Amino acid sequence: MGGTTGAVSAASDGDERELVVEGTGPVTRFEFEASSEVWGSDLESTDTIYGYAVEGQVSTQDDVYTFTGELDSFTVTMGSADDIRVTLDGEEVAVTEEETHVLEVRGTGPVTRFEFAVSGSVWASDLEDTDTVRLHSVEGQVSTLDDTYHYSGRMNNFEITEGSEDDIVLVLDGEETTAAELDG
Repeated sequence: MGGTTGAVSAASDGDERELVVEGTGPVTRFEFEASSEVWGSDLESTDTIYGYAVEGQVSTQDDVYTFTGELDSFTVTMGSADDIRVTLDGEEVAVTEEETHVLEVRGTGPVTRFEFAVSGSVWASDLEDTDTVRLHSVEGQVSTLDDTYHYSGRMNNFEITEGSEDDIVLVLDGEETTAAELDG
């Protein structure tokens, strides 16, 4: 998971702690790790608990998690830390933001399909039905329309699955690149 904010110590071993993530409107994704197993209540389908680690999302609703022990890290993986308020046992917790990147896949006419995976989260808006975005990966297609993806972490791999690289233009963070350079 992302950057560490420093451990927040438990009042005493075995005491249940409450972590509240309040959304203020814009969609904000986050990850956190605790030193013990985490439980959640009234979570949405966009929130996943992996034992001691959580990947979640808030917008206008709040997420509530409980655990014993320490909060090891809390990182915003999409959106801004300014768009959420995080409290542990009623006290505000500092959060970090992962660096995000923008990948543009520009079509020049012929259908070109591609796949890529990242170490953090990936998201996009205004895509066609032929594009599938999962938490850490994308299966996409361009022809005459362009796709724009935002992701945190690093690019693990990029592969053209149909068509030719000659039929697309790849732009990462404003600079033209190649599939080979993206393929981590």
